[in-house]
Amino acid sequence: MPTINLGRVRFNWRGQYDPLVAYVEYDCVEDDGQSYVCIAPVTGTGPNDTEGGTYWGSMLIRSADYNQARQDAIDAAAAASESATSAGGHATTAGNAATASGDARDMAQQWANEAEDVEVSPGLYSAYHYAQKAAAFGDPNQFDITAYQTTDTRNLDAWAAQVLLNQQKGADNETAIGERAKLTGGADANFAAMPQVGGAPIVESDSNSDGDWVRWADGTMQVTSRTAVAGNGVNYLRYSVIFAAVFSKPPRIMLTGAADASLLESNWSFNYRSLSLTGVDVVRTMNNSFNGTYDIDLFATGLWK
Repeated sequence: MPTINLGRVRFNWRGQYDPLVAYVEYDCVEDDGQSYVCIAPVTGTGPNDTEGGTYWGSMLIRSADYNQARQDAIDAAAAASESATSAGGHATTAGNAATASGDARDMAQQWANEAEDVEVSPGLYSAYHYAQKAAAFGDPNQFDITAYQTTDTRNLDAWAAQVLLNQQKGADNETAIGERAKLTGGADANFAAMPQVGGAPIVESDSNSDGDWVRWADGTMQVTSRTAVAGNGVNYLRYSVIFAAVFSKPPRIMLTGAADASLLESNWSFNYRSLSLTGVDVVRTMNNSFNGTYDIDLFATGLWK
């Protein structure tokens, strides 16, 4: 049966953006104090570059108040720099110019260091004032983030830890599947009694229009199915798969796909939603529209009693 590598389906935190690093989909970086996720392979174009929107999507952005306060602090610092330059120029003159130089020096210090909420000029404040206002908004990486289509809300550090935990669980599941016992003998096998896998006999197996299933005496059940789906020329498609037999508890799901070469070049991926005892909704996404037909293979393992 053909298979396809689904590629990365989870976020991968890569730290500070580096223009020399090659990034791929779901790589996450920090740039200019904000968080972004890679949506298309890229090297050398950052989230805040001119073409950044083609390759990066925003995950966590600062509020408009934060950005305004930050810009105001930059403007105030520039004004302080201009005043300091003026003071230096006046210092070279004699007489009244020396007095003007002192006044400019004092004004430069006032633009830089005047206390918070104290005007330096009507409606204008010092760099220190704007720096304090910006700091009051806190670290944007500590803001709460709610997962898409859920009520699960955590900060960025907590989500990064969850991604690592999910990766470890995936590795553990792959190891467990590889260690399961298998029947041997193939077409020449001649069992005098019901065959056993891992000491548990197969007690029942059958198939129907929804797929195949096998039940073991220890309560384990495995269900497989293949569904042919039309691309319909859309990037996102959701459809329901009915299990060939009913589980007693929600099972674990594995999805693989097979299609012609044109689909393999479309950077596609699968996920699932609404898992129940009788079926699951499968979600297909890809980076361009596809009108062909592809097969989705489902493998579910759980309990039937």
